[in-house]
Amino acid sequence: MTEGQRQVSVDVSKAVPLFADEVLIASKIKAFKDDKKVEKEGVIELLFLDQLSSPPKAISRIVISRATAKSLLKVLDENVKKMEKDLKDKNLPKTPIKVDAPKHSEKGYFG
Repeated sequence: MTEGQRQVSVDVSKAVPLFADEVLIASKIKAFKDDKKVEKEGVIELLFLDQLSSPPKAISRIVISRATAKSLLKVLDENVKKMEKDLKDKNLPKTPIKVDAPKHSEKGYFG
C-alpha cells in the first residue's frame, strides 16, 4: 500500500468481470467566470472498449477526478512493475491465490 492510501475491505465476489482490450481517455475542463476571477475544474474520462466483440462495443465509462487519476497512475505503475518481476520469476507462487467468484456458467462473460 502506498503513502496516503487507506486500507478498505471490499467484497468483489459479486462483481462480474468485464473484458476490455482498449481504453480511450479524454480530459474535460469546465471554466466558470465569476465577477473577478475564473474558476476551473476538470475530470478524466476513461472509456473501456471490447474490440474482440462483433461489433466492438464500449463496456464501461468511468469519470474520475484529477486526484484519483494521479493515484491511479501511481498504483498502476507499481502493479505493472510487480507483475513484470513476478512473470520473469521461474518459480511457482508461494501462496496460491484464492478468488471467490461465480462460475462462468452462472454469470458468464459480458462481452
